[in-house]
Amino acid sequence: MKTSIKFFLFKLLFLVLNVSYAQTPASSVSKADMQNQYVAFLQEEGLLPRVDTYGDVRFEFQQQSYYIEVHEEDPYFFRMVLMGAWKMENPELIMKVQDKCVQVTYATKVCTAFINETEVWFSTESLLADPQDFKKIFKRSLSSLEACKMTFLRSIEEQGL
Repeated sequence: MKTSIKFFLFKLLFLVLNVSYAQTPASSVSKADMQNQYVAFLQEEGLLPRVDTYGDVRFEFQQQSYYIEVHEEDPYFFRMVLMGAWKMENPELIMKVQDKCVQVTYATKVCTAFINETEVWFSTESLLADPQDFKKIFKRSLSSLEACKMTFLRSIEEQGL
């Protein structure tokens, strides 16, 4: 009897701790506040950001298009995307290109390569200790995206695609 009570209490404690760690911290930041923070930071970096129709913040850097996703429900999540870095001229190659995306994602830190319609895009995702920490990882995220893109392009070139 005592063993089953201890086991029940242990399971209950485990369940309570597991649920509390799995929940996202409550957000007191609005979508507009997050957009304004990203826009102000990007302007300080000498970039020309704009909020798009989806509510994300777009900007150009070294003749490439990027956006930062705005997640008001989880301001501790930061995702930056490099859009349309490579165009698939031949849709029949989708399986080979997808394979290269998987290989590049595996080979690079933090970066994910993926196909969006007929283009290859790259993204970085990070969980922040503080929502303002995006400023500390911004440049590293940009360089990770560039490294991922260059790894992909080398791989495509080697394959003759």
